[in-house]
Amino acid sequence: SGVNFPDALSMSPVSFKEGVPIFLADGSGNLNDIQKKAIVEGLSDADSTTIAIAGGPNSVSNGTEAFAQGVTAATSNGKVNAVRLGGADRYEASANIANWAVRQGYLSWDGAALAMGSKPYDALCGSILQGKTGSVLMVVEGGNSNSHVLGKLSANKNSISSVKVFGGKASVPMEVRMDVADIFGIPYYEIPELKIYVDAGHGYNDSNNGVY
Repeated sequence: SGVNFPDALSMSPVSFKEGVPIFLADGSGNLNDIQKKAIVEGLSDADSTTIAIAGGPNSVSNGTEAFAQGVTAATSNGKVNAVRLGGADRYEASANIANWAVRQGYLSWDGAALAMGSKPYDALCGSILQGKTGSVLMVVEGGNSNSHVLGKLSANKNSISSVKVFGGKASVPMEVRMDVADIFGIPYYEIPELKIYVDAGHGYNDSNNGVY
């Protein structure tokens, strides 16, 4: 959606790494004719004919999903290659986008980044870095909204040697940082750094590891 940013930002590392565009739907979740033409022409010339729809029907309409299904079928001998990556809210959608990107081999859990989900600035600045390093970006907030994101980190912690946090404690609250520290069984050090460092054995040494 071009109105609500988190879904597009969660997909941005994939876009950068794979060199593919993101098309922003309007406030009704629809694409205009120019966008549709560009998608049809792009898929006709591309090696891959997959379309990922970032967000639920409130962000990208069912009509747009139907268009994606039709155009992928038309360019891949009848096979529908359109997948919707949504969730109950932006945080679950972000976790699902990350999980899909890893399963497709586009990105890695290692070096995962967390950024504020209610304002775009930190995630926008960090999304290209995540694309360059081939790592996922997920949005978080305070309260109980982070269970899906934290669940993905916990389920894949054996594949993670570091996690990045974009923004200060007003953006990614202390409670989120503490939750991540708990996942990896390491202490929280309140120093002005942006990374959560996790060693492969989930222990730490005073010079390198901890949650920052």
